[in-house]
Amino acid sequence: MTSRRTRLAVPDQERPAVLIGNRLRSARKLRGLTLDQVAQSAGLTKGFVSRLERDDVSPSVASLVAVCETLGLRVGELFDPPQTSVSGRRFQESNCRRVSSLPAGWNFTGRAMF
Repeated sequence: MTSRRTRLAVPDQERPAVLIGNRLRSARKLRGLTLDQVAQSAGLTKGFVSRLERDDVSPSVASLVAVCETLGLRVGELFDPPQTSVSGRRFQESNCRRVSSLPAGWNFTGRAMF
C-alpha cells in the first residue's frame, strides 16, 4: 500500500516553476505565526498552507494574495531575486542595527551587521 504522503506528493514535472515555499515559511516563522494561524487568517486549510510551503501545490492568485496579506508581504517579493550574501550570511534588515557611536576618528554612518 502506498503511504499517504507519497500519494499527495506532486510529481517533479508538475511542480511549480517558481519555488516560493521557503520564502513563505521564513516569513511565517519570522513573524512567529503557526500554520494554523496563517491558514485561519487567509481562509485556507492548514494542510494547504503546509503544502504551499513545501512547493507541493500551485496556489491560485487569490490564495497567494490572502497568504501574503496575512504575512505582510507583497506578492512580488516572493519572486524577487535572492538577497545578496554578506560574509556568508544573508543580508536582511533584521540582521542589522543602527550604528550610533564609533571610536574616535571613525566617520562611518549607516548600518552594520552583527
